[in-house]
Amino acid sequence: MSLSVTLSVFSVGHVGGITEWLRVWALARTYGIPVSPHLMPIVSAHLVAAKPGTMWIEYTAPDNPLRSAIFDVFEEPKSIMYAKNGKVYVPETPGIGIKLKPQHQF
Repeated sequence: MSLSVTLSVFSVGHVGGITEWLRVWALARTYGIPVSPHLMPIVSAHLVAAKPGTMWIEYTAPDNPLRSAIFDVFEEPKSIMYAKNGKVYVPETPGIGIKLKPQHQF
């Protein structure tokens, strides 16, 4: 059998959330296709920690001027936004581990 896909790269924000990401992950893994989350590193860090067969996590540095506005909406934790020694650590706070600044909350 010849596979057309050798790596599945998809975003939790584009597939419809965490539940749908897990469904796409399961489908890819059923066929032995490795997975790499795309964007949303805070959420992706949790998904990578929970599921084997992930090659790497896409990481966007917050000091990138093209992306810095995205990170300005978070009050904490800023530490998840920074890789340390080539690793991104999963936050220990409840939920996905982020807190929006009050002006960005509904």
